[in-house]
Amino acid sequence: MPEPKTASEELVEISRLCLDSFAPAKAIITDVKHLASYNWVEASTPTIAVPGSPARWSAPQGPRRVKKDSGLVYIAQNVARHPDSPLEPLFRSLYIEQPLFDISSIDVVTDRNNIRKLLSFIKPTLTKNGLDPFTIQVDMAAQTAIFCRDETATYEVIGPGEFRGFGHEFEKAYTIPQVRDSTGHHRIISYRSRWCEFSRAP
Repeated sequence: MPEPKTASEELVEISRLCLDSFAPAKAIITDVKHLASYNWVEASTPTIAVPGSPARWSAPQGPRRVKKDSGLVYIAQNVARHPDSPLEPLFRSLYIEQPLFDISSIDVVTDRNNIRKLLSFIKPTLTKNGLDPFTIQVDMAAQTAIFCRDETATYEVIGPGEFRGFGHEFEKAYTIPQVRDSTGHHRIISYRSRWCEFSRAP
């Protein structure tokens, strides 16, 4: 019997020096639509709540001292909690809320982290500390490109003597979770984008 065919895999390295210069342009984004949402829930097996809900703003009266961030902090929670299929929560929540959604109408599926990395790759001034080499796994489903994060570390543990800011503790102090045992909220949107070239003023 012939061996089953597998999808071709290729690792391509792109250097910023290989980028062609192009005319100044800006992205025009239209038709922004909310599609679905989910929250990761602390459980012994990978569990999401659909639809999800972000924590609700609830600022305490008067000033409050916020502790510095410490303990477990997720870098890529989808990968950390479901490494075999990090995008499964996206598609499960999408088809729960939009059963008739036509994925073939979408050119690219990605998370915002991949977009931020690609934008910083093109324009290094967008990041304060520079951008380390990174990998994005790209799979094709017909004409739809599916971008998946490829991270060396999916979480970190901030020790007592380390400092990573106050963001997570600030969120705990000033918001109220709307989903019990939630460890992160994710929202899925669709939009159309196109590049518009423009001329620099002399």
